[in-house]
Amino acid sequence: MKTFITLSLLLVTQICLAQFPKITQGDYVENDKRFNKEIIASKAGELTIASFNIRNLGTRGRTLNDYIALVDLVDEADIIVFQEVGLGAFRKDAYGPEAIKMMNAVTSIIQSFLGDNWVIVKADNISPNEKSAAAELGVMAYRKSGNGITITGKWKEYADIGDKRDMAVYDMTVTKDGKSNQFYLGSIHTSPDCPHRDEQLLGVAEWTKNQTGDFIVAGDFNWGYSSNKCKDTYVGENMMNKLHDDGKVFQVFHELSYEKKPSPGDLRTNLGIRATARFYDQFLTSKNFSTKMAEGGKFMQDCGIRSYSQDKNFKKIADKYVSDQMKGLNTYAKNKKIETNDVNWIADKAQVEEKLLKTARAHGTTWRISDHRVVWMKLKF
Repeated sequence: MKTFITLSLLLVTQICLAQFPKITQGDYVENDKRFNKEIIASKAGELTIASFNIRNLGTRGRTLNDYIALVDLVDEADIIVFQEVGLGAFRKDAYGPEAIKMMNAVTSIIQSFLGDNWVIVKADNISPNEKSAAAELGVMAYRKSGNGITITGKWKEYADIGDKRDMAVYDMTVTKDGKSNQFYLGSIHTSPDCPHRDEQLLGVAEWTKNQTGDFIVAGDFNWGYSSNKCKDTYVGENMMNKLHDDGKVFQVFHELSYEKKPSPGDLRTNLGIRATARFYDQFLTSKNFSTKMAEGGKFMQDCGIRSYSQDKNFKKIADKYVSDQMKGLNTYAKNKKIETNDVNWIADKAQVEEKLLKTARAHGTTWRISDHRVVWMKLKF
């Protein structure tokens, strides 16, 4: 009888724990060309959320064509959260009070390319404060209607998740066939290094515990960032893993993420042109939403990566970067009256061009697009 009771309790415990979808990479490999395909647009009753660390938006020399390319990466989604909007613009020694006006202009450009069926929601202030180089402006965009659903969203607050960073929170409602589904959407960009990243991830974990309804947290978690500054590394990631394993919070990319040194074949959400692979960008959802994955939990159908480092536009920007640098070198030679037919000069110039070709994609080009890939997930209501 005792054995029967023990087995029964064990069975009940296993049933009570949420059986989250186990989303694996299947036959996808790092820098897979299939990652360059457009985000799969929502079918009837579906909702697609994209998250994009857009790298210092508003503080670098992007052209209108660059903004067209940026929007083209995400406009198949229904909701988009951005990170790094205005990063670097709000330092005391930078643009000062004019920075907000600049961000308004930048978001207006994005709005114009998204179209009239889109709404951009901005935070009512920046976070953490106007004197911080890490300060950003919370920005989210949503499609008002389509696929048999309507969406409304509004700014809620910055949730305090630590001394250095806050989480932007939006109040979202998705309506289908007269039935409304309300949830909170959080967007984060953690500090890369511990102990601040650990503090912030623990802050997010605590926030999820305090939620009584549905939620999604998206953004650049800097998941698994390598650090030698802390004795106990990955405290925040370990807590997130425990919440997932205990069936309390669904980490969509749980099976794809890692805290160790990446192995050959491990996927990443930073661009493949980066030397170090990391699955920085993540989605967390409430337990209820784990049951609403549109295809039951399949990589590149229910969630995935949108890359672009092999796109023609990306190559075009890189080539232009190299060309501009080489023009500058030629002007320098002319001003210094260097004999450009000299064999030593020709050899030196070739070495410079070769080095530029290697660095242009990783540096010059990523300031125009980003050094992060887009991550996306899909729910069915």
